[in-house]
Amino acid sequence: MPYYILLDERPLGTPPIQRRVQRGFDVDLYGSPRNGDLHRDDELLRSTLEDLTAVAERIVPPNANNSEIEVIPVEDVLIMDPGRRFKAEALLRIRISHGGALDQPAGPHEEELVHTMIDKLEALRAARQ
Repeated sequence: MPYYILLDERPLGTPPIQRRVQRGFDVDLYGSPRNGDLHRDDELLRSTLEDLTAVAERIVPPNANNSEIEVIPVEDVLIMDPGRRFKAEALLRIRISHGGALDQPAGPHEEELVHTMIDKLEALRAARQ
């Protein structure tokens, strides 16, 4: 999923200019325990986020060149999935950003990183089944 920033430029003597720039992509990983339900601020949530972090470590490429990759465990939010009868899920976000100046948008390299991670996720899923 692409993510954007709002770039607010205020050159002296001219009206402000606001531009929306696609800085990169977010890859969201969701997870829930096989046994038990997640609740905010509980040990099961922390354990699930640790498991998702381990998955992220396996799919994030070691060399991102001019891109920045952040692994962001979202500790204070539970996602309710209607497709799974509103079972609570933990969320871990992998943010891939262009490493250049703020006004430079994400490009083909960041897209390639996303596709590489998705391919690795699908391979992990196939290996589990």
